[in-house]
Amino acid sequence: RSALADALNKCCISSALVKQTTIDLLSEKGIICFTSDDVDMERKNQIKKVADYTGKVQSVNVNAHKLLNMLNQVDVEKVKLHIHSPSKAILISSDENPDYLGLIMPLNV
Repeated sequence: RSALADALNKCCISSALVKQTTIDLLSEKGIICFTSDDVDMERKNQIKKVADYTGKVQSVNVNAHKLLNMLNQVDVEKVKLHIHSPSKAILISSDENPDYLGLIMPLNV
């Protein structure tokens, strides 16, 4: 969770109202890449984190700020993002706290 939150915090560095972030799940094995536009500096923020991913979805677009808010609602070390389609809701869960479930809709680009 802390690595995911760190990446999302870095993606939120922008004055853009919607903190659109592309999460690339399959570009490199064992690496998840987070990309967002920093309109103030006219550049892209790209953050790579070591993570486990099993699935067929290659990438998904989310509002980094909203996903970060969901992660901050629970104090656990590991979270799971259940991503079944780039256009369907993402379920957030944790084995450490079975009572916690979060739901966030991806952005349509």
